[in-house]
Amino acid sequence: MLRKHRLLRPCLWFPVWAFHLRAFMGTTLGGASKPHSPRGEGVTRRAGLVLVPQLVESCYQALAESNCIPRKWHPEGRYGIPIERIDCGDFAGKRFIPLLPGAADRLPQEIQELLKAQKALVVSLNSTKMARNGIEWQPGRDKPVAPPIDARTASIPRLDEEIKVPRFGFAELFAGLGGFRVALEALGGECRFASEIERFTRQMYELNFGATSPPVAGDIREVPDADLPEVDLLVAGFPCQPFSALGSQPAFEDDKGLLFREIVRVLNASKAKSFLLENVPGLLDCDGGRALQQIQHELQTVGLHDGQPGYAVHVRTANARNLTAQSRKRVFFFGFRKDLEAAQKPFTLPFIPELQLRAGDIFEPESKELDIYELSEEHFEGLKESQKWARRGGMTDTLAWEEKVCNTLVAHYGTSLSKGNSQLVPRPAPSRPRRFTPRECARLMGFPNSFRLTERTEPPTMWFRALYKMFGNSVSPPLVALLASAILEHLTSSPQKVTWNQLGESVALRLALEAVAPERQAKVKQMLHSSWTSESGVVSSESESV
Repeated sequence: MLRKHRLLRPCLWFPVWAFHLRAFMGTTLGGASKPHSPRGEGVTRRAGLVLVPQLVESCYQALAESNCIPRKWHPEGRYGIPIERIDCGDFAGKRFIPLLPGAADRLPQEIQELLKAQKALVVSLNSTKMARNGIEWQPGRDKPVAPPIDARTASIPRLDEEIKVPRFGFAELFAGLGGFRVALEALGGECRFASEIERFTRQMYELNFGATSPPVAGDIREVPDADLPEVDLLVAGFPCQPFSALGSQPAFEDDKGLLFREIVRVLNASKAKSFLLENVPGLLDCDGGRALQQIQHELQTVGLHDGQPGYAVHVRTANARNLTAQSRKRVFFFGFRKDLEAAQKPFTLPFIPELQLRAGDIFEPESKELDIYELSEEHFEGLKESQKWARRGGMTDTLAWEEKVCNTLVAHYGTSLSKGNSQLVPRPAPSRPRRFTPRECARLMGFPNSFRLTERTEPPTMWFRALYKMFGNSVSPPLVALLASAILEHLTSSPQKVTWNQLGESVALRLALEAVAPERQAKVKQMLHSSWTSESGVVSSESESV
């Protein structure tokens, strides 16, 4: 029979590989026996190389360099591969190294010479002389399972979508892909004004929302006050580059930093009852905190010289982590016009449901179509030599393993690949890691699968890098739905059958679920309130206008 060796520590020059303690029960040289599977299903069976113990290390190195066995960056080789000791039959005392499919056609010269000298033997999967039931790559390793969903999240019902009727109007500045609009329309809002200066981003916006309802303005600086409608809520993710900790943080000394003052102008012209603004956490410390103080002051004093009341401003941080598969901490500004009762009340962040989503919940199924996102050999060799890859745990941070929470998606994702600055997706051996696809980026941000992407252009790298920038600059619709509902709740003085916070929780969960890969949605829904697996929600009612 085959038995696994003890676990050996890999030396610095030798690839990570493991000998496992547990015997491969039920597999014999002669034959028919019941396959053993610690996981019970989905075990991959392999053919392999039989050789004497003294040749294992040198042959392992040669097989690894020839892509004949999984490496540590492959899902199959993440924890090493099982190398078996044969305890009976003609090959007793020798070792068995499982090979990848097709590896026999690309064996390195060193192995071929051993085969000719009859010092090694390739045993096919169907051989009656060797491990007919095969070898699994990671014996004894259970598939990682995400933590359970908390009781409060699991108790949130899905409200019937008929509850959505237009009952507040909003304006969206620096609209980007329309992340705010996805959330606000899901709450029943009506977009009355939108502006986005970048042409290609505006094309994607119009692809999803149309070009006429309302027409999408370009440069907000060229829009006169007379063309700005009155709204209940103004939303904007104003340019973050001047405040980002990833840059020099020039704040208001940068032209993009001055674009914030367009928000002040639009607030004054539109007489918005409230606002929700988003930016990067670096804004809190930019220019020693003076940039934040300046922003708060200008928002609090909006329109005072025109007889307007200004705004009560609350600054909070929130993370989309609970509703998406990435950690994404952002700063939000909540504002209420001072002549309204809402401005006199304390404001608190709403409860943020926790879905325990992981990278595996947003991946596209493995296919040849993903090859265009795979790293080139040059980029991958550079990555393996980078400090981030080489340091302890560096590869764990660089690769988005299925059970991991992904890193924050940034606008420059996909650049500086050789430096390890972009998280990558492991692919089955012998493939190299790949970039996220644009659809996976959309899911990471919480955009529903129905959100349309522009058609791929050639060369594809130009196309997907443009989309990386768009999604990296966007907001997370599920989180926005929660935060906006809290604003609307704060503005509401009369009781309602369904509160805005209740609606916000339901909409946030629905948007988050619609951003999960279709084949994983049912699994997540099963952990939620039973209404998420029924044909209709549990409540059907209309709310009054704000």
